Amino acid sequence: MKTSLVLLALRLLACSVWEMHGQCQEVDLDDQEVVEAQLEKRMEQQLKGTCWVCKWALNKVKKSISTSSSQEEIKQKLLSVCDK
Repeated sequence: MKTSLVLLALRLLACSVWEMHGQCQEVDLDDQEVVEAQLEKRMEQQLKGTCWVCKWALNKVKKSISTSSSQEEIKQKLLSVCDK
């Protein structure tokens, strides 16, 4: 009788720990989804800024080249805008 009480107590303890561990993982999964959503939102905001920067750089290069500029000259102008 004493042995079965000890085994029952150990089994209840093991089930409690197992249940608590499962709840912790559920919270972690929810937290991970929130973090991923925040990262996606931040990436979208950065991409919007990048598009603006690209347009600005292209307009700056367009103003500084002539119609007779070679491909190499245009490439150098683009690289110089990006380096600044």
